[in-house]
Amino acid sequence: VDLVVSPNIHVPGSIEGFGINAIETAVCERVVIAANFQGLPDAIHDGKNGFLVPREDATAWRDKIVALLSEDFDRAAFGKRARAYTIAHFSWAGIAEQYCNALITARNR
Repeated sequence: VDLVVSPNIHVPGSIEGFGINAIETAVCERVVIAANFQGLPDAIHDGKNGFLVPREDATAWRDKIVALLSEDFDRAAFGKRARAYTIAHFSWAGIAEQYCNALITARNR
């Protein structure tokens, strides 16, 4: 797989949560493009572990896909960096620690 595309669109009554599929893609050293919509920006930090594109903007999606599939973009190198970034920021231990800190902060208010 050279590129994973997650072009979520608005669907009444449906909400994208955290975007775990994007996290899994990055951990597998693959390039992910995700809609800058709902929970996906929580999982993808643009340029760090994937790329965010405005939802329902066909021109922006086409342009980003063409750029990432060009020979000028080193997908393997980006995939390695994306994996390292994702593990550093989204490991279960790290997420659990952030969650506990948020609960402690809320309790102390």
